[in-house]
Amino acid sequence: MLTIHDTPQDIIQAYDADEQSAEYIQGQIDFAGCWGFIDEDNINVYIAPQCSKLSIIELFAHEISHREENKLRRLKGEDFATYNAALMTEAFLHLQKVRG
Repeated sequence: MLTIHDTPQDIIQAYDADEQSAEYIQGQIDFAGCWGFIDEDNINVYIAPQCSKLSIIELFAHEISHREENKLRRLKGEDFATYNAALMTEAFLHLQKVRG
C-alpha cells in the first residue's frame, strides 16, 4: 500500500514526530526533496514537486528494504539477487505511480 502525503507537515504529523524528529524530517525533505516511512506494509511518502526521479526511486527502495529486511538477511547468492531485483522493480513501479 502507498500513501502520498500532500505537504511536509502532513507526513510529519502522520509519523507522529516530536520536535527533534520533525526538524530531521524537514531537513531531509529540504536536502533530497522527499521523505518517507513504512508503517506495517504501508509506505508513507512526501515528494516535493522538484524532487528528482532518482531520489524518489531511492526513497522507495529504502522503505521497501526496511519492510523486507528480515527476509533479505536470510537470503544468499542467487536467491538474494532475485528477491532484491523484485523489490527494486516494485520501487520502480511506485515511481511510475507518482512520476509516470
